[in-house]
Amino acid sequence: LVEMIGETFRKPKAGEGRWWTLPEIHELLKSRFTNYDAKTTYTKLGRALSDQQFGFESDRTTSGHIYRLVEKED
Repeated sequence: LVEMIGETFRKPKAGEGRWWTLPEIHELLKSRFTNYDAKTTYTKLGRALSDQQFGFESDRTTSGHIYRLVEKED
């Protein structure tokens, strides 16, 4: 899961990127990787996104966590 995230997203530089919700991230990973487990919980996905190696900025909203990310090109 951490490898898939690392291949799909990078930490944004100043002034770039957008806020992604966990459902958006889940759907993108599911569409990009045939071996992505569609039953992956948002909790597990959030823990992987919080991995220190990424240093992704996150925030909590009333509807859940969001992450500031840049999608890498295929």
